Amino acid sequence: MIGLQGEMHYASLMVLGANMQARLFAWPTAIACASLLLSLASLCGIGRRGQWVLLTMTFSLTFTNYIWAGKVDLFGTAMGVAALYWTCQIGASRSAAGLTGLFAGLAIIATITLTIVLVPALALLFVWSSYNSSTELSPAPWKRFAWNSVLIGLCGFLVFLPHAWKNQVLFQEPLAPFVVLNSDGFIDLDQHWYSPDITRYVVATYPVALVFGQYSNMGGTLSPLLLVFLPLAFFLPRPRKWSQSLLTIITLAG
Repeated sequence: MIGLQGEMHYASLMVLGANMQARLFAWPTAIACASLLLSLASLCGIGRRGQWVLLTMTFSLTFTNYIWAGKVDLFGTAMGVAALYWTCQIGASRSAAGLTGLFAGLAIIATITLTIVLVPALALLFVWSSYNSSTELSPAPWKRFAWNSVLIGLCGFLVFLPHAWKNQVLFQEPLAPFVVLNSDGFIDLDQHWYSPDITRYVVATYPVALVFGQYSNMGGTLSPLLLVFLPLAFFLPRPRKWSQSLLTIITLAG
């Protein structure tokens, strides 16, 4: 269903006749998303040169096309990156768990398909952050882990409430697209973008298709620079303990 980020703002601006301004609305979100990526890189111990490389890679993939086109996918992506950032901060900030649930809920509401990749990544980072922040001197680490889990779920649920109310007012489907109560009046989601043969070809050519896509709306979602710089990963300094390396955990989560 229509999310609270992007679509509603676009619709309001277009009603006022500001079509080009509606596209420009995506720019602040895209810049914020790039800034959060740099903050994540800083947490991983990546220096200024590495951050410049990351920024170059970010703006040399489909992300850039989404900015010019004003795609609403940017809003879910930005919220998802924010959720990843604050998950890494659990243990260092008291508000991190609540902000994780808040941004995760906003990301899933904006783009429901993010659930498939975002939830497992957040779960892995959450367990790692909770384990790394616990020490022998910290009181009841498992109680804090349970409390943070409840807080993340609660904040995510609170974000869903205005979304459910909006769906009820506009479509009489408060739980859509998770649960459809009135299928007769619901928007048809049974859509096929490609033929079965093309779909099988795309799946068979992963992960190359992620960089060199050749079909409509599949212009390669990852930058070719990823393949260029990938061999340099062998020259990275090895951490003392792989289990305590945030860069390693984020790579696994990705």
